[in-house]
Amino acid sequence: MSRLKNCENFLVLAVFLGITGLISALILAWVSGLTRGSIEAARAQRFNRSLREVMDGVAFDNDPAVCVSTETSPSGWKIEFFGIKNQGRLVAVVARGANPTGYSGPIQGLVSMEPSGKISKVVITEQTETPGLGAEVCTRKFQRTIFNLGEQPKGLAPNVILDQFTGMTVFNKSDWTPGRKGGKVHPSTGATATRWKVVQDGGSIIARTGATVTSRAVARLVYEMALTYAENRTEIMSALTREK
Repeated sequence: MSRLKNCENFLVLAVFLGITGLISALILAWVSGLTRGSIEAARAQRFNRSLREVMDGVAFDNDPAVCVSTETSPSGWKIEFFGIKNQGRLVAVVARGANPTGYSGPIQGLVSMEPSGKISKVVITEQTETPGLGAEVCTRKFQRTIFNLGEQPKGLAPNVILDQFTGMTVFNKSDWTPGRKGGKVHPSTGATATRWKVVQDGGSIIARTGATVTSRAVARLVYEMALTYAENRTEIMSALTREK
């Protein structure tokens, strides 16, 4: 009799726990449904804000989020290219990608470029680098002095590391290096493209003192974006100029 009663108690407990678990799952699903929309909206808002920063005053009237082409970089990273249009004409391309090999974690950024591939601006959108060192490589901010306290900042804030990439393009002949037999080898087929590396690695990009790893990661991210665009330019341009 005691054994039967114990079985009944166990069955009641199991049913109770099952019902409790089901109710908890339903509540979590309901809360997730409520917050998913706000999370997506916040993510879209951050992207649009960063997009306007990297465009630095260039006018556009389309929704770049629906004018996109996704490619894979030589290192296997996902790179998205957004078409920036004004009155139906493609005026710029913005690349978005992330380098997983930052000092403290992945470094994500946007690179705006002319349709020709020439880089205009670089903005780092997400990073967890060391404050005061690596974070300074990724952060754009206006410096306040006694001479400009009353001035309203205009345009994109400067960053001596990120601004070095303005005007660069992998279509430059200087990005082609000598092949084994004296010919020219394109970066995508094994050239070192040293101009895109930090000075410590023999390149021309000046790294921040004490933050070489972060500077190197940013330089590689920008290069991967530019190179991926160069290698897939025909397909990307076809996708971005297609009527939406």
